[in-house]
Amino acid sequence: MKLGKKDIELTYGEISPIGMKQFNELEPKCEKFMDVGSGYGKFTWIMGRFFGAKDAYGIEIDIEKYRVANRHFGGNYNRNIHFECGDFRKYKNLIKEMDVVYCNCICWRIETVKELISYLSPNCKFYHNSSKYYSKNQGIHDLVKLNVHWLDSDAQFYKLNTNIER
Repeated sequence: MKLGKKDIELTYGEISPIGMKQFNELEPKCEKFMDVGSGYGKFTWIMGRFFGAKDAYGIEIDIEKYRVANRHFGGNYNRNIHFECGDFRKYKNLIKEMDVVYCNCICWRIETVKELISYLSPNCKFYHNSSKYYSKNQGIHDLVKLNVHWLDSDAQFYKLNTNIER
């Protein structure tokens, strides 16, 4: 599928080191982690290098951010850390393999969030910050606070229960 400019929903905002630690406390046994919209790759690297994910993946649509992430955190030095460039829709099968997926999708259209969710396996834990999706599906979420750079404090995230009919 070829995407036009109007179909690309870019969001930039990083989880802070405090937020990464909070996340690890929520998911200490994460084996296969993915950050959709991984930016410069720091969170993916931290999950794979320091927090015990056997495989950590980052998907980034911005080619320059992808190149920086792959050059600094992927490849020969960290064989369990992988970066992919492009829209998440190209990686549907890879997304299905994940235990835990994180996504800062605060500005995405609800249809885009739903599409990403449709790729998740039934036992995947999905952390997101789409209040649009949450407001229509409150009963299948847990509320989670994660510290983020753009606020320099905790922000509201949602953990989707993927074991139910969606």
